Amino acid sequence: MIPTSGGEIGFDEWLRLRRSFSRSGPDATLVLGGTGHLLLSPAEEAEISAHLVGRVLPDIARQAPSGGVLVATGAAPGADLVFHRTALDWFRRTGIACRSVALLPVPPEWLVQDWVLYARGAGVALEDETIARHRAALALMLEESQWRVTLYRPRGEPVSGSLDWRTDQYRQLAACLAEQPDILVAMLRAQN
Repeated sequence: MIPTSGGEIGFDEWLRLRRSFSRSGPDATLVLGGTGHLLLSPAEEAEISAHLVGRVLPDIARQAPSGGVLVATGAAPGADLVFHRTALDWFRRTGIACRSVALLPVPPEWLVQDWVLYARGAGVALEDETIARHRAALALMLEESQWRVTLYRPRGEPVSGSLDWRTDQYRQLAACLAEQPDILVAMLRAQN
């Protein structure tokens, strides 16, 4: 069973909490990670959601223990938000206990700013409406997440905003997602 306490926790606290999730026994919990591309078109988002609902999540549900599923993902626009929303909605509709954790490599307000910078660097112009939609989805994700894991600093330690520091933080998120889940779902384009 997933512990009921929550809120913002540091990375060390997350690691201790993660070790408490057993894959066997009456309180077993499956930790399900999700990752993928930052820049997705609405059509790609819909395609990912349809594939998750039509095949991936039902396959995973057959492996879900009695304690349910904990969805763990970064809190970035793109695949992270699509996976979080689709997985939570699907597991809840099917009656499988599901909670979520948002892994924050940088302060939340920087996630959308970095996404916009990344899009510009890739030659993609984002409309104000698209940016606002992603901000709202991120806010909802953070509100719904049982835990918000701050990967970026121990409490009280100053945060650097340099590009090199942020890049290292996103690498730490990738390492965490590669290592912590029992199952990791990567949402990638066919040519990537």
